[in-house]
Amino acid sequence: MKFFDDKHKEVHWYNRNWFFATTILIVVINIVLYATLGPIWQRDMLYDNTAVWEDFSIKNTLSIFCAAFAHLSWQHVLLNMLSFVVLGFYLERRYGSLCLFVLIFVFAFTAPAMASHVRGNINHCGFSGVIFALYAFFFVDFVVFLVSLRKKKSLTTLIIGICVAVYSYISMSIKTIDGKMKFFGWPYDLVHNMAHYTGFLIGLLVALLFFVCAKFQLKKKEE
Repeated sequence: MKFFDDKHKEVHWYNRNWFFATTILIVVINIVLYATLGPIWQRDMLYDNTAVWEDFSIKNTLSIFCAAFAHLSWQHVLLNMLSFVVLGFYLERRYGSLCLFVLIFVFAFTAPAMASHVRGNINHCGFSGVIFALYAFFFVDFVVFLVSLRKKKSLTTLIIGICVAVYSYISMSIKTIDGKMKFFGWPYDLVHNMAHYTGFLIGLLVALLFFVCAKFQLKKKEE
């Protein structure tokens, strides 16, 4: 079962990979929502086009969260889900289904909320903010994995991690312009898309907090 769980982690119910249940669930939710409710469905149901960041309401707060699950087109939702599957399989294998679910829940609110604060309104949609937050979390995790003092590293995790890193870099370097996808050779899409770089910053902050706490707990356990 080493493909389902990193063999170096001590597996418990809370960090077990339940057959990639969270990754599959998120993909199904996004596709079903678009197929049944259409593009940017949260704006029709929740969004107040007069709302600005300072105007608090339950409706607009919920709209910020739901914006992550609303998309503009089939191309938009399917490309987002392709990137999410690549990240989801790696992170769910490393940290378990429950941890990935919690990360997505946190990022699905904080990434759009940060973008709303920068823009000044809540007029946005798409799962890419969450994805770029997960990109940041992945990169921090993979760097920690590579520089860890463990003599024997999981070869499976190393190979999968390299593949995810290459895909992530390519994904961040591609931008759709006038309906055509262009490769820039550097993370153009990260730097030039507000929802992406705000999501990435949120992911970095959460990842650093996560690993500092994990290091503290490990040190306390050893004592």
